[in-house]
Amino acid sequence: MIAKFKGFNKILNCMDSVINTRKEDIDWYKFKVEQIANRLATPKPN
Repeated sequence: MIAKFKGFNKILNCMDSVINTRKEDIDWYKFKVEQIANRLATPKPN
């Protein structure tokens, strides 16, 4: 499941260099993506 999200790093690196965004916003977005990835990777208890 985590392997699916490795592509996000490339996307975020592109955003870093292409879009004029403050570093704090990029870091926040990376943090949220990691949170979502971890949530999806963790099996839900029934």
